[in-house]
Amino acid sequence: MDMIKKSILITGVLFATISFGQTTNQMNLKGKVKSIQEVHEKCPAIVLAGSPVTCEKNEVFYYFDKKGFVLEPQKENLNDYIVEKTKTKEGYLLTKYLEWDGVKRKHFEEYYNKKNIQTKVINYHADGEIIGLWEFVYSKKGRKTEQKLTNIWNGTTKVYHHFYNEQGDIVLSKFYENGELIKEENNEISYKFDKKGNWVSKAILGGHFQTYNRTITYY
Repeated sequence: MDMIKKSILITGVLFATISFGQTTNQMNLKGKVKSIQEVHEKCPAIVLAGSPVTCEKNEVFYYFDKKGFVLEPQKENLNDYIVEKTKTKEGYLLTKYLEWDGVKRKHFEEYYNKKNIQTKVINYHADGEIIGLWEFVYSKKGRKTEQKLTNIWNGTTKVYHHFYNEQGDIVLSKFYENGELIKEENNEISYKFDKKGNWVSKAILGGHFQTYNRTITYY
């Protein structure tokens, strides 16, 4: 069992699993929003001189009806992932695979409720063994306030508590391991807004440097 690779995969889930609101109100959007194209790029906050810089980039699309509800689950550019959707009693399941050497290997199972909110993620190693389990708690506004990670392979439990600003972005996170506070992380966030009062770009400086750019269309 390759413990290092498994640790890297689990850490990546924190950034790969995103909480999506059901309505424009829950996403703090103003006006009659029709669609949003959002490009997110995340880079290291500190880079040593001469070291290579590796950034992650994702693109997400949201579509809304005239009442402000999501028309369908968000479409996400998942790079090389093969995604399969299955209905469940609680909502639906997205299973994400990577394929190489002609073999399709399951990496994630993402569970959503009927309100299109992610409730659980199971992370798999390439050998099919479960590495970790993520469970999520939300506020009444639909914001993810707690993330609990159970590391199956080493028996540790990590809990992340998040605190938000008026825009619905995380400004403070507290990280606990086996019940002990081990880290606090503050985010400095700057915004640019359109004429409707919705942000179209933002920059976040915290554990990483992140940028978001949105193209918003209205009814």
